[in-house]
Amino acid sequence: MRALSTFIALSLLSGSLANAEDAKASSTEKLKDSIREWIETTREIQKQEDDWDQDSQVLQGHRDGLLTEIEDLKEQIEKAKSSKGAADKKSLEAVEKYDALKSANDLLASRLSDFEKAMVERLPILPPALTKEPRVAQMISDLKAAAAKPEQAEQGGNARLNNVLNLMAAAEQFQGSVHLDSESRKVADGRELKINMVYFGLAAAYGVDDAGEVAFVGKPGPDGWAFEEKNELAADVRALVDVMNGDADAKFISLPISLP
Repeated sequence: MRALSTFIALSLLSGSLANAEDAKASSTEKLKDSIREWIETTREIQKQEDDWDQDSQVLQGHRDGLLTEIEDLKEQIEKAKSSKGAADKKSLEAVEKYDALKSANDLLASRLSDFEKAMVERLPILPPALTKEPRVAQMISDLKAAAAKPEQAEQGGNARLNNVLNLMAAAEQFQGSVHLDSESRKVADGRELKINMVYFGLAAAYGVDDAGEVAFVGKPGPDGWAFEEKNELAADVRALVDVMNGDADAKFISLPISLP
């Protein structure tokens, strides 16, 4: 899917080349600008991918360690409980070990709460096309409910940790692809229109109505994704959607992008 992302991103440069015969000098400058925009876009997308890869690897490592320790704790706790009533020295040592393991289990629960809090803080960068998927929406709902009750992290800890990791995996998969979605958006004159929205991972989105008259540009922010009406881009975004739908041959299309 990463190859597809690069291919579509390259397609954004077509507008500059298409006008080369009319004004060679101007077209050359537009091509240079488009190439710079494509390079910046590629770098931003790669940065997003690297961030998610790194976080996923860290959490995966923690998950493996936690699951092993939890299973060991459960086994040791059950053994300690069964021998707690014995009066000999071995029984007393088991009780002490049980108390120590219980403290360790509480610490693991606290760390899980930190993971959930960190993930909740990252939710605004997830695009609407991803968060509205039923499976992802359910994971987000479960995550928020769990993060609201950190004192209960030891209850169902395995399921809670898996939920965080599965949500990260879904975001990482979306980040590595170009996604075409249909959304309803209100335009400047108050109408509700169906918008064909193309998401470039977690970095940017471009949308246009079926008539090719109304266009939107979307980008993530600290409070969620913001979409700005940019009707002057309607023709170019319509051409991009046609390529995505297979209604037109692949070609270079130049579109602006705002990087943080």
